[in-house]
This record gives sequence, C-alpha cells and structure tokens, in this order.
Amino acid sequence: MLRLRAHDFTTTFQQDDLCESVVEEMSSTDACALHALQLRARKSISKTARASTSNSLLEGDLGSSPMISRTWSGHATLSRSAMGRELPKSMVEFWYDDVNHRYRRLDRNVALTTDQLSVDALGYNSFFVVGEGHNATCVASLNEVSPNPFDWLVLAYRNGTSQINGEECELWTTPVFSEVPSSQYRGDPFRFLISNGTIASACFGADGVPREVTMTLERARFDLEDVFSDIHVGAPPEGTFAPDASCAQKLGLRCPAGQTSQIDLYRIHGPKENLVMADRNFADPAASLNLLCKNSRIVNASLTNAWVSHWSLSVNTSWGVYRKCWYREGHNMCEGSGGAVGRQFALMVHSQAIGHDTTMGQCIDEAGAWYTLPSDGHCVDDARVGAGGCTWGSEHRVHSASAACVAARACTTSAPGAAFTADDIEAFEVALAG
Repeated sequence: MLRLRAHDFTTTFQQDDLCESVVEEMSSTDACALHALQLRARKSISKTARASTSNSLLEGDLGSSPMISRTWSGHATLSRSAMGRELPKSMVEFWYDDVNHRYRRLDRNVALTTDQLSVDALGYNSFFVVGEGHNATCVASLNEVSPNPFDWLVLAYRNGTSQINGEECELWTTPVFSEVPSSQYRGDPFRFLISNGTIASACFGADGVPREVTMTLERARFDLEDVFSDIHVGAPPEGTFAPDASCAQKLGLRCPAGQTSQIDLYRIHGPKENLVMADRNFADPAASLNLLCKNSRIVNASLTNAWVSHWSLSVNTSWGVYRKCWYREGHNMCEGSGGAVGRQFALMVHSQAIGHDTTMGQCIDEAGAWYTLPSDGHCVDDARVGAGGCTWGSEHRVHSASAACVAARACTTSAPGAAFTADDIEAFEVALAG
C-alpha cells in the first residue's frame, strides 16, 4: 500500500457548534491534505489488512504504511516524563478491534484511573471516564470519524528495526507534526499532535501488534512510552466494549423538581443559517458574553461576519445532559439521544466539578450556561410543554444583530478575566436590541 502524500488531497468540512454553521475552507494545501489523510486512514489500513492472508501485516517497501493486526489485546507499562522529570508509571490494559472500529484503554496508577473507550453506543462514539465507582466522571462525545489511537501511522515511514524486551520489531516513525497551524484543526484528532510538535513512533512485531509506542511532545517537553506485553491476537471478549456504568447513569440524568418556565436564549451563528432552534446549541447572556468578549477560540465575530440572535421560548427545567449539535450530511443533529433540554455550566467546561458536582453544572442554578434543544423534545403544532412528553416550544425570535456590533458595545465594562456583572448583561441586552 502506498503511503498517502500531503499534496494529493484537498477537502472542506462543516461544523455546527454553539456559534456558527458555516463551511470552512482550509487555507493550507497541507492542512487540507492532512485532514483528508485522517479521514481516509482507517479505510486505507483496513482495506489492505482485509486483503492480507497472513498475521504478518508489515510491508517493507519504501513509502508504505505499517499494517496493524486488526484484533488484539495486551497489557502495557506507560512511562511518562514532563520537563525532564519522571512521573509515576501506569499499568495499562488495552483492547483493539478494528473490524468493528472500537478500542478501549484502561490506565491505572497510584493517583488516578482513566478509561478511554471508542465504540458506537448511547448515541456517542467516544467515552472518557475519570475515577471509579460513584466518584467517576464520564465525558461522552460524537466524533465525525471514530477515534483510533493509530490513525497517525498513515503518515509514518519505515525507520529500521529495534529490540523490545529481546524481540526484534519493525520501527515506524512520523515526521514532526508541526508544519500546519493548529487553528486549521478545530475538532481534528491531529490538532493535539500538531500544536505540540509531536514526534511519534511504533515498533511492530511479526504478528502486526506494537511492542512499543512512543510520543515526544517537543513544545510541551512531555514524553510518553507504552511497552506492551502479554499480547493476544484475536477478537477480545464482547463485553469488553460496554461503556462504564457511570456513563449510562450520567447521560440519562434528569434534574429533579422541574417546572415549565419562560426563558431567553441566544445564539451566535453564520449569516446564512436558517433561523430555527431544533437540534442546535444556545447560550444564556453570561455564556454569550463569554464567547463574544473573552477572545474565545470558538468564535471571533469580527472575522466570521457572525450574527447574534435572541430567542424566547418555554422549557421544562428538568434539564438533561448537555449535548453538542452539528451540521452533517445536509442536516442538523445532536449527539446522544432523548428529548430533554440539555444544560451545562459553560464557564467551567474544562473543570470536573463545581464543588462536589460531577455533572458539569447541569442542575446548578448559575448564570453562564449552554443549552441543547433536541428536535425529539420539540413541542409542535402549538402544543404546550409537557404535552406528549415534549420539553420545549412556543419559541419565537426576538431580534438579530451583527455580532461584531454587539461585541463593540457590550465588551467594554468588565476587566479581562473578571466575572460578568449584571451591568455587563444589561449592556449586552441593550446592544442586541439595537
């Protein structure tokens, strides 16, 4: 199989997150190529793997890509260092099933247990659990391409042989992932590698299973090394890929004591977006201000020619889990399932909890929240909230205005980094009203 070259492809992609529904054309030919490579990596590797009649899946020609045994499991020891300092080692259990596009990685050390799972379940295809038991926190997402820990190998080149625990293996190495600006890679699995100037390598045994995988994040001065042992080629047991119980519990959580309430929500969006609410994400005033005024990478109103729209609607406040919504294949959709209006405290999305809360503020009554309005919960034909189990409706758009104009008038009161005040929110509402 010929290794894919950077100049062979161009691509565009569409995304509908909190702010906009626009088509972005990547300005760099290499950026286009690398995104296309990521989308095609699993298809290319899997096609060649299926054509192989041997468990020895490595190819030896210059310019080829390494081939991985499609089903295997094993243990590993993860060694890490940061800024030249060694960190505690982790014991890893790993299961890989590329036939069904799924894998699982369970890391345990003295301080923390993490569980990474890629499988189509519960309306998502990626799960990340921190902790165990009742203290576990689950983050689920739906990626355009199912995550695969070896996608980067499509860019690797043969780099000789090595010895791991006395066994000879074929070494494959990538060039430094630093040629493309990370701004081109919102949502792309290569973004993390590119932004940190990563060099990655893997050494494969004759059975097509890696004996060692290493990554050096040059900019972060961080090194990772997995050394595999106790390897078994073949399909892992079926129950291996069931999501952790904490994920099913969290994703089905509804806030208690809900009632019907009239609320105002806002959306920052592209100028050509259809003005409907179903299967889209919205924000309250404080969260909208955060997007407009805090130099958020999610939206830059002056560059995207965006608009802000103000909506009023009736909702059931038994909030469900916040779910991201996207524009894919010609229509809007939200990850996950169910009709509950989703809610999350937006100003702490990179933290695990507010106090002892592990639900990302889903049921905490604080300003600064993002919302999901799934079509499955929409009250149609003028039905009231609650009729037939519907959770939101009677919506109408109050006003729309240029996001750049609103930002120019509303983003002037609070100091950078300061919390938004009632005066800030009033300034935002006045600016939006024109």
